[in-house]
Order: sequence, then C-alpha cells, then structure tokens
Amino acid sequence: ELLLPRLRVVLSDWGFSATLEEAVQEKEFAQRARLFDMPAATSYPGNKFPTDGMKNAAMEFAMAEDLHALGFVFLAMLFTTLAEPATLSAPMPPNDDDTWQRLFSEIFEKDMTEFRDYCANEDVWSSVVDLLDNEDGAGWDLLGDLLLARERVSQKWKDGKFGDPRESEGGDSSVTARQLLSKTFFTMK
Repeated sequence: ELLLPRLRVVLSDWGFSATLEEAVQEKEFAQRARLFDMPAATSYPGNKFPTDGMKNAAMEFAMAEDLHALGFVFLAMLFTTLAEPATLSAPMPPNDDDTWQRLFSEIFEKDMTEFRDYCANEDVWSSVVDLLDNEDGAGWDLLGDLLLARERVSQKWKDGKFGDPRESEGGDSSVTARQLLSKTFFTMK
C-alpha cells in the first residue's frame, strides 16, 4: 500500500487581488469599463454609483473581465499541452497570451468561427480542434462564453437590464463561472 503525504497548497502574492467592491473603484478598471460603454465609479462624486443598477453592472463587468482573462488561460493551456509535438514541417505557431488576444480580437474580430478555422489549419493543433469540436462544438461554445463575457455584459447594460433586480436573475445574456461549469464541454465523455 502506498501512502502519500498530505498535499499542502499555499496561496501567496495576492498583491493584485481586490474585493469586487474595491475593483470597481480603480482607475484602470474605469478605463477598461468605458471602452465597453459601462459605468465607472470614478465618474461620480466620491466614487459612488448613483444607482444600484450601475453598481451591479460594474460589478458584473469586473467578473466578466476575469472570465475573459480565464478564456485566454484556457486557450494557452489547451493549445500547448494538448498540441501534437512540433516538427520541422509542422512547427508550433506562436501561442503566447498577446498572440492569442491579437488573433481573436484584432485579426478575427471576435468571430469564433473564423478563429476556429485558423486553429484547424495548424497541423499541430488538430487534436485540440477535434476536442473542442466534440458535442457540436461544445469547447468552442465554452471559449466563446469566456472570451466574449465582457461584450455580453456590455450588451446587457445597453439593453437596460440592470435597473430591475429581476433582470439579473437567470435568463440574461451574461455568464457566471458557476454556469460555465455545467457546460457540455465539462460533462461530455
């Protein structure tokens, strides 16, 4: 019988972490939020939102930013660890965070179909594309939810769905990390 020592996980260096309430007060957050036409606390006296709807929208946008960043982490993880070994005839394409962001946002203008086609054209990524294509593209659907989380919250704000508390409960266009865990990609066999 093999006995393993207990695993001890130590979390450290949380220098950039902040509570959600603190995050929506930061200048950098306000600059990013304005790019998506979202409310920013720094635009109001005392950094206080005039309505709960504005505060809720900003907080949801902050969470969407985390999901967006997670999408690029997920991309990097999948397309490096599950890629075929690179060869002289099929070298590994650049797959750093900046490259992924440039490809998705600027070159393919956030079009998941075109982005998928680009990935499918690289021989070393064929097994990753096949995995993401399973269950009618469940992996691409998940990536889309992650990478486009900010756009969905922005659209929800533009549609006026933050004023009524009932609007923020289910059925809206934004996505939470908890909802993502029930996506087909995580439950397929």
